[in-house]
Amino acid sequence: MDNQAKSTKIQLMEELQKIPGFLVHEDQHRQDGFVTLHYLGREIGHFHGEKDLDLRLGKSLIKSQGLKQPKDSPYHPGRAASSHWIMLSLASSEDAQKVLQLVLLLVSAMSEEDNRE
Repeated sequence: MDNQAKSTKIQLMEELQKIPGFLVHEDQHRQDGFVTLHYLGREIGHFHGEKDLDLRLGKSLIKSQGLKQPKDSPYHPGRAASSHWIMLSLASSEDAQKVLQLVLLLVSAMSEEDNRE
């Protein structure tokens, strides 16, 4: 993810789509940059504009990665600290790399969960 001409969001979406079972859905009826992310048919996240990603990591992964809900989120200001969702910022390509790693952890956990069923 080092192409400066592409936005961080587009670079991340391209990387995510390389994951088998992953789908990026851009809603053509919305003009606000809202894009949903799906893994094996389940929504696991969505973008609010170009720089904000709401990701459904689950409580245990959020806790194990030391993530905290942002206090200044314009999209989910009252979200509980114990939520399954976490708002992440994509201010840089380094942020996108971190998000990619988090998604890979989530995908791995989801695959393990599916194998137990």
